[in-house]
Amino acid sequence: MTLVSLPADIAPDLERVEQIIRERTSGRQIVAAIAGPHLGDGHGRLRAALVLLAARLGGELPVRAYHAAAAVALIYAAAQVHAELIDAGKRRREQVGAHPRWGGSATLMVGDYLLALAAAEMALVPDAQIIGYYSRSVMAISEGRMMPVMVAVPLAAARAQAYLLAQTTTAALIEAATGAGAVCGALPPATVEALGRYGRDLGMALQLAADAADYEATGAAFRQGIITLPLIYAIDAGGSTLAERLDQASDEATLADALAEVRTRGGVARTRTEAREFARTATAHLEAIAASPARDALITIAQHVG
Repeated sequence: MTLVSLPADIAPDLERVEQIIRERTSGRQIVAAIAGPHLGDGHGRLRAALVLLAARLGGELPVRAYHAAAAVALIYAAAQVHAELIDAGKRRREQVGAHPRWGGSATLMVGDYLLALAAAEMALVPDAQIIGYYSRSVMAISEGRMMPVMVAVPLAAARAQAYLLAQTTTAALIEAATGAGAVCGALPPATVEALGRYGRDLGMALQLAADAADYEATGAAFRQGIITLPLIYAIDAGGSTLAERLDQASDEATLADALAEVRTRGGVARTRTEAREFARTATAHLEAIAASPARDALITIAQHVG
């Protein structure tokens, strides 16, 4: 997924969050081996940072904001570990992949363990609203993994499925991060709601930007038989044979030709345009919030998407 720059002054707070995570996972070799790449990576850091920035809108960061930030980073890592159990290119054939050394059972248990750690962090908050945000996001992620985009046409149905997948697998957790951060900062209900909406639209923007970037790089989604918006829009623009080629094993030259057609038919550009529209909508949710360094940072993050 597309990464964005984080404000430099958030680094000490993020280090405190990462120290919490290291303490919770230290001495567990299997966790480090399987989940290590996702613990503290750029995507997890972004979600943790969003919790902290939203909480900063209320003034000095309370201790519970660090635990809420650690929880969201752990949920993200758990979701990534669970996703590794499912080889996206084989999902439709009901085949399952696993970590090459430890196997599927261990990978599943590590993902579950990370979710348990996240629950423990939430218990240290504790706040029913924050727990509600995070539990709903976990349910959404689980639902999203069971609902891949199954059609590329007609446009309305395909687009609706793609949007639902982006909402469940990406936007839901980012919405939970900003909403939970706002609750940690003891912000008024209207502001909490606005920050949740900001997170939801930011998450949509990030996922669509990532889908577009994929077709500008390796085209991993197409290679794995996964339908995303750039392909949907390219087919809508006249690339009728693209859907057939999606399900066929092809050599590199044929794959490169298909990826190029998605770009030339405007699939990537149209997806990027929508990503920027979601990003603009995200910033609009912050207009009623008083100006501050934290609000400016949230706006900047959204502006850098797309």
